[in-house]
Amino acid sequence: MDNRQTVFMESAKTPEVRESTSFIIEPINSLLACDIGVALPDATQAGYTILGKNSDRPIFDSQCLEFHPRQKFEAGEMLHLEYVSIPQVEGIYTTLGSRPYWCWGYEEGGSE
Repeated sequence: MDNRQTVFMESAKTPEVRESTSFIIEPINSLLACDIGVALPDATQAGYTILGKNSDRPIFDSQCLEFHPRQKFEAGEMLHLEYVSIPQVEGIYTTLGSRPYWCWGYEEGGSE
């Protein structure tokens, strides 16, 4: 938890802050759930795919949206990790996903 979130959560315990932020906090508390919704192109007027995500995280716990394009690698190329190197795959697909700012890896995502 970063300092801004800690300060907010601690200050939200005081009656004055609870009263002044109740219009924000109460709806959030009543909607604590993790849900994903998608509308495919045939269901939207403009023919777009629309993805929506609701998360039950604290107010300052943002979700990053990341895009990684398709990549090809040379035969024999190695992928260097922290303690070991492994053979790189021939190629990886394009991905789009979301994750908490403090987390490695997607919580939700998709590939081509």
